[in-house]
Amino acid sequence: MYKVAFVSGASRGIGRAIATSLAKEGYHLDWSAGKIKRCWKIWRRICAPSIISKS
Repeated sequence: MYKVAFVSGASRGIGRAIATSLAKEGYHLDWSAGKIKRCWKIWRRICAPSIISKS
């Protein structure tokens, strides 16, 4: 069974800390941010390292 979470405001502050923590715990994340560039930044910080290390 998957652990899934939605984090609002994941690109800055508390939202980023929560998203990072949940990702480390193995959650599948869905998040929102004010601008698309912020979504890409958070993806590179949180998701890309885990994808690269698994390949």
